[in-house]
Amino acid sequence: MPTNSYKINPKATKSIHYTLYYGTFIHTPDLTTLEINFNTLVGVNEQGTIDFIHKDYDASLYNNKSPIQFFIDQREHPHSQPHQENHGQQRYQHFEFVDYSHDLTKFFIPGFIDTHIHASQYPNIGIGLGTPLLDWLKKYTFPLENHFCQSGQEQQQEQEQETKLQFANEIYNQVIQRTLENGTTCASYFTTIDPETTNLFAELLLINGQRGFVGKVCMDHNEPYQEYQESIEDCEKSMHKIINHIEKLNTNTNTNKNLVTPIITPRFAPVCSDKILKFLGELSHEKNLPIQTHISENKQEIELVDKLFPDCENYASVYNKFNLLTNKTILAHAIHLTPKECQLIKLKNCSISHCPTSNTFLSSGEAPIYKYLYHDNINVSLGTDVSGGFDYSILQIIKHAILVSHHLNMHKSNTTTNTTTKNDVDERLSIKDGIYMATMGGAKAVGLQDIIGSFEIGKQFDVQLIDLSTRQINYHYHSHNHNHNHNHNHNYNYNYTIPTISDNSSRIDIFNWQYPVNKDLDKMKDLLGKWIFNGDDRNCIKVWCNGRLVINKEKYNHRDDRWVITNSNGHNSDRFTTNTNTTTTTNTTTATNTATTTQMNGNQDNWEYV
Repeated sequence: MPTNSYKINPKATKSIHYTLYYGTFIHTPDLTTLEINFNTLVGVNEQGTIDFIHKDYDASLYNNKSPIQFFIDQREHPHSQPHQENHGQQRYQHFEFVDYSHDLTKFFIPGFIDTHIHASQYPNIGIGLGTPLLDWLKKYTFPLENHFCQSGQEQQQEQEQETKLQFANEIYNQVIQRTLENGTTCASYFTTIDPETTNLFAELLLINGQRGFVGKVCMDHNEPYQEYQESIEDCEKSMHKIINHIEKLNTNTNTNKNLVTPIITPRFAPVCSDKILKFLGELSHEKNLPIQTHISENKQEIELVDKLFPDCENYASVYNKFNLLTNKTILAHAIHLTPKECQLIKLKNCSISHCPTSNTFLSSGEAPIYKYLYHDNINVSLGTDVSGGFDYSILQIIKHAILVSHHLNMHKSNTTTNTTTKNDVDERLSIKDGIYMATMGGAKAVGLQDIIGSFEIGKQFDVQLIDLSTRQINYHYHSHNHNHNHNHNHNYNYNYTIPTISDNSSRIDIFNWQYPVNKDLDKMKDLLGKWIFNGDDRNCIKVWCNGRLVINKEKYNHRDDRWVITNSNGHNSDRFTTNTNTTTTTNTTTATNTATTTQMNGNQDNWEYV
């Protein structure tokens, strides 16, 4: 279990080689665009930053060069690749080549961004169906969160400190791992009012390799459950303690992109006094920190806010009064916003975190997300809202967000006449909308739109690899040192990786006529639909954060079903060096279920099915 020594080994800052990825890349760079790029090359440097992109590589346009040779040529002659810098030949003497271009059921997509999740509530997933929000908090949530906090007699404090850290360590490790396995590379978390376990959570994010925003819950006026609240003085001390701790973590782990960031977190207005809201607004401004909170989740909650803050026109005005509405503010739920609140949120450039599973599970309502996105021009992201939400997978949230919008559209149709007017608008969300909110919408919400959320030069490689196949035999050619002379007294080494068997027992069935052969965009979009509505964590087989591989579910060297490399002498080998004095062109390696031989630089390498 981590301590406050800062001597931890973050998975997402470990040393990596330059890596060139080749395959299908799908993203939504803006709200109106879904890009599907086949045969695309993406280069990721040692800092995990994308510094090379070439879409739709066609060897016939480049003298039938292999993707590897094309990449090397581009690095030597950067003027032939627009917007590329020449980083120098020495930088690319060794690089890795990861090839998924041969498999039509695999694609790269940006990592999901969960903009609203309560890490401390993870054990309560699936508990409390249909319980109204305020009752649900009192009965299930506050008692659980209170377990993370120190209490009891003074002489017992040391023992209780260890106990609560152990309790938190088990839960927090699990929620981070689960969300990573489901493709969430970045999340904005609520913890509890306790500073020690919140600091532990920040350390666990770094250790597990997930980009995250850490929000210590702030609340000093919890009338329904008074055992779980803090004084304004304790809140101030705790916030400074956590901010300093995270700053030291980032400094001591050389985290160049601040993988872990503190976020100001007033729980929601009903449990916060004017004093604590004022302090948090000032602290956010002083430290230039993002803010997260809840708004308009439940009608009973809204009535309570009106009663507690009679001088404010509406719920949003309460936060605005204390300077908590900024371009770095995430407002969760936002189901029952008034037109004036929408105008204020847009004016302040805040973002909404849409939590459809939670809104349904607690019978809170259905948020009009299409309206927020396209009529009010408010940025919208997605949140699992564990544990009001019953699923920690953003993929499932995309599905439910789309379905909720369909229900709202049906309600609207049922309340109007059969006569269609020019004002009738189809307000159903599309798959494109769902993917956008889960990636770029989320990146904007957490203020990282220039760092993550899409495939662009200069952004970090926070990515998931999706495999839609039910059971696919693929091929692994690992750590192959191949030297290119290329008319220079200079050799290039690369590792060529084609993954092996991925027996993921996927729920998705794809028939022969449904494969997107010949770069069929319509069929690829159909496969996206299959993934959104039938997929789950088994289809997310690899996850990278900050360019580092943090989740790998692929099976290598399975005893019963495996592909291995044998060299020309018939010995099993996963590494060999080719003739360094010969100018070579490396052909794209292919293989089938029968052994296939590929000629590479005079060496015969047999792909054998064992």
